[in-house]
Amino acid sequence: ATCNYQARKFGIRKGMFLGRAKKLSPELVVLKYDFEGYQQVSGMVDDILQRYAQEYQGVVEKVSCDESFLEIFVPQTHDGVPVVLSIAERIRQDIVDATECTATIGVANNKFLSKLASDQVKPNQSLVVEDHKELLKGLNLRDLHGIGYRSEPKLQEKGLTTVQDVMG
Repeated sequence: ATCNYQARKFGIRKGMFLGRAKKLSPELVVLKYDFEGYQQVSGMVDDILQRYAQEYQGVVEKVSCDESFLEIFVPQTHDGVPVVLSIAERIRQDIVDATECTATIGVANNKFLSKLASDQVKPNQSLVVEDHKELLKGLNLRDLHGIGYRSEPKLQEKGLTTVQDVMG
């Protein structure tokens, strides 16, 4: 279902079939899924996000037990500091205080970019996207949602490996 960051160093990715993961890392340790524990912690995080949504006239879109999008409406900056960065850091701290779990937050003007931002700073950081071209510049197409191990070789055959290749 998922993997930690140590497993990712071996090329293991979330959603990967277990057989393939074990081929990449024969010493892979597989833990039993604690569904009840995940549900409990997920509910605590949901409560925190709902609180911020109410405070900033926003909305929460839950994607999975460990991923959500929070849309809020705040001023761009306060004294030159992005307001959303301080809110993101408050959310992360609230999550740690309530659950003893870390959180990663990507902030952007759309879900696609915010997801990419959070992927760039995992684990346990926040990133505000100020220049989307800068964020996309160094990414491989494989880093994008929907580009998997089947479509990647087809794109590579056409000379397309990085986002820069398709941006021109």
